[in-house]
Order: sequence, then C-alpha cells, then structure tokens
Amino acid sequence: MISAAIKDPKTGKVYVGESHSSIIDEMEDDNPAVFARLRKVYVAEGSLPVSEHVGFVGDDAVLLNRSEAQKKWGVYYSQDIKRRI
Repeated sequence: MISAAIKDPKTGKVYVGESHSSIIDEMEDDNPAVFARLRKVYVAEGSLPVSEHVGFVGDDAVLLNRSEAQKKWGVYYSQDIKRRI
C-alpha cells in the first residue's frame, strides 16, 4: 500500500496519511507545534520533485520523494494513489 508522507525536519518522524493535506490537517488539532513545522516544510518543498521531507511510503516504510515515487509506482500527487487502487 502507498501512503502520502511528510517527515518532520526537527524529529525525523515520518507522518503518513491518505494525502499530504490530511496529514497536516490532522496535526493541527493533535499537535500545533508539529502542525506548524509540517505545514512550513510542505509549503517550501511540497511540490518539488526531489524533496527530503515530502513524498510517499510503501509497505517497506522507506520515504521516497515525488520523483522516485513516480518512477516506482506512477504516483506524483496524493490523488494518484487512488488511481492505483
């Protein structure tokens, strides 16, 4: 299974969800400090093909940037995940 993922630049923890925006939205209520960091990194790097913090994970839980995910799974945007199901 493929999930959208954002890595917290401060802690290195990878948060996963159905989409990048859903990850950020969930953190807004759960942890405002993490929300602020994830939102900042997503705005800065979110649409870049090669990002250290924004991408996708598969069953192996390895974070792949958008370019790598597109090559491996044909997924570049969160909505592409649903097309693969």
